[in-house]
Amino acid sequence: MTSESLLLTLLYAITALAFIGALNAHGKLRMGISTVLALFCLGAAVFHSFRYVAHKEAMMDMLTTPAGTSDVSQPAPATVMETPKPVEKDNAPSAAPQTMLTTPELIAAVNAAQHLRSELAELDPSHVSQMSDAEYLRMQNHVQGYKAEGQGLLDRASSPTIKQVEGGEELNAIAGNLAAATRDLEGFFKSENGAQEKAHSSNFHKNVQVAAVALDKLKARLGGTITAAP
Repeated sequence: MTSESLLLTLLYAITALAFIGALNAHGKLRMGISTVLALFCLGAAVFHSFRYVAHKEAMMDMLTTPAGTSDVSQPAPATVMETPKPVEKDNAPSAAPQTMLTTPELIAAVNAAQHLRSELAELDPSHVSQMSDAEYLRMQNHVQGYKAEGQGLLDRASSPTIKQVEGGEELNAIAGNLAAATRDLEGFFKSENGAQEKAHSSNFHKNVQVAAVALDKLKARLGGTITAAP
C-alpha cells in the first residue's frame, strides 16, 4: 500500500471518529460543533480521494500511451554547422608574419558575410511577444530577404574562385551557418506551436554565434597581411 493510500485511510478513520463523537455528544452546542467538525473531515477526505484517483488515472494514461502518438510536434532538428579548423601545414616556422594569398572575390564575400552577420545579430525571435505590431510585421517581412541573402552568400562561397583559395573553406562554412540561421528564422514564423518556436529560435542564435566566432578568426587572418593575387 502506498503512502497516499495510508494517508487516505487515516483521514477516513478520523472522519469516522468525528461522527462517532458527534453522535455521542450531549447538548445542542456540543452536538453542533461536533457535527461541523465531522462534516469538515468528511469533505477533506472526499476531496483528497478525488485528487488521488485523478492522479492515478493520469499516470495510467501516460504509461499506456504508445510512443510517437503525442499531439505536440517535435522540435525541429538542430541545424548548427561546425566550422572546420584550418589545416595546419608542416612548413618550417618563420619569424616573419605569415601572409595570406587572397582574391578580391574572397574579400567581397567576407564583407558580405560580415554585413549579414551584423543584421542577424540584431534580431531576437524569442522576444517577438514584446514587439509592437509594426516591429513584428517589419521583422517578418524581412525574413525572405535575409534568406535570399544567406543563400546568395552560400552560393558565392561555394564557387571555385573562392573555395579553392586559402580561407575559402572557412568562409564556406561561415556562409553555411548564416544560411542555416536565415532558414531557422523563417521556420520560427512558420512554427505551429511553442516547442517549434523555441527550437528554431535556439538554432538561430547558435548558428549566428558560431558564424560570428569563425568570421572574427578569418578576419584576423586577413587583416593587415593581405596580399592580392596576381
